[in-house]
Amino acid sequence: IYSGVAPTGTLESYTTIPEYMAGHYMLQSASSFLPCIALAPQPGDKVLDMAAAPGGKAAYLAALMRNQGSVVANDANDKRVKSLSANMQRLGVTCGVVTCIDGRLMPTLSTTFDRVLLDAPCSGLGVIAKDPSVRYQKDESDIHKCSAL
Repeated sequence: IYSGVAPTGTLESYTTIPEYMAGHYMLQSASSFLPCIALAPQPGDKVLDMAAAPGGKAAYLAALMRNQGSVVANDANDKRVKSLSANMQRLGVTCGVVTCIDGRLMPTLSTTFDRVLLDAPCSGLGVIAKDPSVRYQKDESDIHKCSAL
């Protein structure tokens, strides 16, 4: 994790500069990358990211592993797999494979993993610090829907 001066502006202004397109960075909040640090993957591990799109966490896991081992970046939503695959490629992940499988079917596959990351679909309340209007768009029923997953 590095600190430095970044350009100011909109998300689009970050994603159109050459350094972004070349895979030098991906914008993430601490709530996105801290679970990867806590998972502590090691080079040579087999790691599964069960809800991987858009790919920032999976790419960071691969970086923590020095691209040694394997990262299965899975997302059950086929509409999100395209961006997941593009980001994994853009960020230089060479130890990864992208899948589109219902996570409930993972135990039936003939493979095991050393570590599994599941940043389950959430309520979206974690972005209140960046977007205070979110608190007015959600209610208690949204939390109950997520807990049923």
